[in-house]
Amino acid sequence: METYRSVKEALLEQATVLDDLIVRAGGVPGVSGASLENWQRTCRQTHRQIADEYIRVAVVGPIKSGKSTFTNALLGADHLKRGAGIVTSIVTRIRRGESLEARLHFKSWEDINADLSRAIVMLPGLPPELARTPFDLRREADRKALADAFAGLNQAALIADGTQDPNSVMIASYLEGYARICDQIGAETTVARFRGDEFGRHRDFVGDDSLSVYLRDVELEIDTGGLAEGVEIADCQGSDSPNPHHLAMIQDYMLQTHLIVYVISSRTGLRQADFRFLSIIRKMGIGANMLFVFNCDFNEHASLEELQAQVARTRDQLGVFHPDPLIFTLSALYHLLAGQPVDTLAARDAAMLAHWRREPVLTDFSDAEFTRFHEVFGRKLVDERRVLLLGNHVERLAVVADGLGRWGRLHREALGRDAHQVADQSLLVARHRQRIDQIQALVRDTLDGAAAKQRAVLRQEVDRFFSPRTGTLIGDTLTFVRQYTPETAKYRESLQSAGFSSGLYLVFQDFRQALEGFLADTVTPEVLRFLRAAEIRTVEQLSEVALPFAIMAREALADLDTGATGGSAAVEDSLRLTFIDVDALKQRAGIKIPSAATPLGFSARIRTEAVARLGFYTAVEWARRILKKPTAAPTDKGVQALLDGLRRIKRETLRAVEFHFKNYQENIKFQYLFKLVEAATVGIREALGDQLRAYGEDLSLLAERIESQGVGRQQVADRLEGIETAAAAAGRTLAELRRRLGR
Repeated sequence: METYRSVKEALLEQATVLDDLIVRAGGVPGVSGASLENWQRTCRQTHRQIADEYIRVAVVGPIKSGKSTFTNALLGADHLKRGAGIVTSIVTRIRRGESLEARLHFKSWEDINADLSRAIVMLPGLPPELARTPFDLRREADRKALADAFAGLNQAALIADGTQDPNSVMIASYLEGYARICDQIGAETTVARFRGDEFGRHRDFVGDDSLSVYLRDVELEIDTGGLAEGVEIADCQGSDSPNPHHLAMIQDYMLQTHLIVYVISSRTGLRQADFRFLSIIRKMGIGANMLFVFNCDFNEHASLEELQAQVARTRDQLGVFHPDPLIFTLSALYHLLAGQPVDTLAARDAAMLAHWRREPVLTDFSDAEFTRFHEVFGRKLVDERRVLLLGNHVERLAVVADGLGRWGRLHREALGRDAHQVADQSLLVARHRQRIDQIQALVRDTLDGAAAKQRAVLRQEVDRFFSPRTGTLIGDTLTFVRQYTPETAKYRESLQSAGFSSGLYLVFQDFRQALEGFLADTVTPEVLRFLRAAEIRTVEQLSEVALPFAIMAREALADLDTGATGGSAAVEDSLRLTFIDVDALKQRAGIKIPSAATPLGFSARIRTEAVARLGFYTAVEWARRILKKPTAAPTDKGVQALLDGLRRIKRETLRAVEFHFKNYQENIKFQYLFKLVEAATVGIREALGDQLRAYGEDLSLLAERIESQGVGRQQVADRLEGIETAAAAAGRTLAELRRRLGR
């Protein structure tokens, strides 16, 4: 971690040094500031990117595996709420700050009402007029109608696959928390801040479902513990949350991360939920940089040998997903408690810690593993991706330093020549400047053509990937919808105890849960892997197009630098073609992959049609009774009506899926990939422009401009030499940073 932090600080310092040097250069009498302004923009942009760049670490794993406890142990204090409820869809992000501060970002009213509008589709007991107007939780009539309908919902409809139905939990939480939170919600996202002694209040929100449901995001800044500058640790929702929307949000965050810490509970070992989530990570192509924490409960293990045997079994199981998993066996709770003063612990925690310390075999082993984790964790934070990112910043600043030094030398040499020499040199520079202008024009035209070609290729690839005919994505999803088969026995019980409307609501919730789970488990990872491959390929191809022009620029500068100190070696060193790191490019351009956490929309019309279908079956039954013909049992006609309703739901779902993918497909093209192409071409042009900018000025009238301002040539020459010397010193510092990064 020291290498990354020290290089980052040194880079920030050099960006500031060069910025100040450019300001000095702009104050030299008689010079033009056109080139200087562009270099200054590069320095300030680079400084901002370096300062804003965070190494992101996602702590993931199933519910109750000890993620929050482990994160607290890393932080050295009990900052995070442990054991938050299943409704919590937020990712809590923690960074180093100057003081304790919690920032809670609340959803907007539009977000909240959209959540509820999706959740109440098919909910029995709602008045018909509520389906005709957009639901608004702020309206008392809407809240009362929803509360009445929800109160009348049979308990069977509140359970999905043996757990609480996430939509039902969400409805109950929104209703329960409304009175306490409504004043803090606005038309846009609002932020509540808790500083100092009030910092702990954020736990009241995160740990209470009726309040956390209103949250979009939580940011914590801490001023103590082992969290280094430039590192963001995210405590993510349980990967086995019953709400597939939560899994999609975790996937969105993991795309931004550089390291994943996967927490496994020793009480349960690897479960089906773990296999499912690890499979998703592998499909997404982001599993290469992972650490596994086997979080052991000392009270559950009779001996160290028994614990190590369980770890060995877990290692074998993980081998399916990771060729050489790095596993650290430790007790997160023990290290959290041991890292705090005993007099601050609750009596129960202090007694438990004392008991563990009286039997040091397990605690000593855990101490060694925790130390080993910190060592590996520190090294992982300085992985090749981060070195690459800092390396690109080094190269950009090195180009500015080299160009600024060359700019100072050209101006100083022009002042030292007589009129004939200046005319000859100006003629030479003019010819080379014409060549440079031609190179830049060729770069612009060629890159514009290559960008247009890339957009056409990407359009075809995206359309083919999402096509129901040539791609598997939509086809597999449509097949899943068509082949979905419910367990009718489950609904027979619901029909008998709660009636048709509750049964239909249960059918719909089960179907939607299964479909959104399929999308999160199967579809989203494939989309993200496709996009990752497309973005890397796109940037590499554009860089290859630019390579010949970088060589032409190098030759042009080498010709101009003939006889100068450092000569072509300096040029060679400043023209390394490391234009683009994809992540840095996306950060600079402010673009990111469209969120996968967008649920499908459904219409309440399906409930009306299903109820009408039940009425048809009931009428048929009455007719059969009048004609004294055998009739079906009441539950049979109810199940038949439910299955008819499900067929109607499926038909609408097929249309919703096609619309959803079409919309997502267009967003990927126009809001992401095409913008990425544009950002890459701009980045390449800027990189070459920075290298060629020193020769963009006409120096023939430099002496006259200086003398017209009443300043002596020697005085200006001395100032220019000082700038040249300082730029060379910055270049040497950047070369040393390049060496430290192994470039």
